[in-house]
Amino acid sequence: MTAPSALDKQFVEIRDALQQYGRSRFPALHNDVDDLVAQSLSDLWEFLGRQADAGLNRRSPRPESTPDPTILRKVAFTIFKRRAVDALRGPAKRWAIESLEAIEEMPADSEGTQFERAILLQKMLQVCIAELAEASVQDRALFALATGFGRQQDGAMDARSRQRLHRLRERLAAAIRRDLGEDAAALLHQDI
Repeated sequence: MTAPSALDKQFVEIRDALQQYGRSRFPALHNDVDDLVAQSLSDLWEFLGRQADAGLNRRSPRPESTPDPTILRKVAFTIFKRRAVDALRGPAKRWAIESLEAIEEMPADSEGTQFERAILLQKMLQVCIAELAEASVQDRALFALATGFGRQQDGAMDARSRQRLHRLRERLAAAIRRDLGEDAAALLHQDI
């Protein structure tokens, strides 16, 4: 058995750091952290292989020289964060889609238009949740701020933030029109 290389030691250190970071930063993914770390390390290994192939046109994915540990760590954490966010987004979008299907199967009662309006509003909420699950972190933070759920800021929003919020609202309205039709869009304008 050969002694572990410097790269092997770096991978062990990165694995331990990612596991600790994942458990503290993403408690909702506690059961999935080990899998996410393994996938991230596999992606990091592929990244190093592509870098070696691009630089030296080698067939072996194992680079001979040891990369800078700081850069290697940053790349590993970036890969892990993206995988973790994807893992968090998936269930929210699935829930929205599944509950939309369940709502469509609900029987109508004698309430008539009030019941239909409540169902339509619930469907609109689920479409918005699915759309926000795909939005960037900055867009979700801006939306939370605009709806009163985010950290309050001093003064009014700057022009760039207002424009970004406007685009996000337009995306949400377009998603509602796409998934629920013009009736829902008309209801949306009625309530505003």
